[in-house]
Amino acid sequence: MANRVRFLHLADLHIGRGAGGFDEATAKKIREARFQALDNSLRLAADRQCDFIVIAGDLFDHNGVAREDAERVFNNLRGKSFPVYVLPGNHDPFRPGSVWSRPPWNNWRGTAIVLFDQRAPVPVRDGLTLYPVFARIVEGGLGVLSDLGRWAGSLAYVSVKAPRFAGQWFTVLFFAAVF
Repeated sequence: MANRVRFLHLADLHIGRGAGGFDEATAKKIREARFQALDNSLRLAADRQCDFIVIAGDLFDHNGVAREDAERVFNNLRGKSFPVYVLPGNHDPFRPGSVWSRPPWNNWRGTAIVLFDQRAPVPVRDGLTLYPVFARIVEGGLGVLSDLGRWAGSLAYVSVKAPRFAGQWFTVLFFAAVF
């Protein structure tokens, strides 16, 4: 089937998150399990012959993630045989001083990684475009979401405010598709 698209969607890996409340040996295993989840996902994408991967927010738990962790993830993604689209999330937003603006992530161009570092459509292939909306962009109407009807065969990640409880709000990243 010529128009078939196969991709793997990941989110909320939270690399670099602590594991408080556990002894050090257990905490180390928990932290390592996050890397293993990414490794297993990358193998699955290759085994299933995915056209690309989308990591839709919170690859890292925070922007102060250890450089070794940032490098380990970067080095694991950069040489893939398929593109890996990375959208910063609410825990690791794209802003000055973020993990995305420091080595090695500030040198992603020319690798398999495609970092959504600006709010602009990214063509994947004929008839398929990704439209990122960052977690920090939560005001100002529907924007990209309201335009999806014009873009048949498109994918978008959209950030909206949603009620949580007791009048509080939080940002939700969700996946929207029009085919």
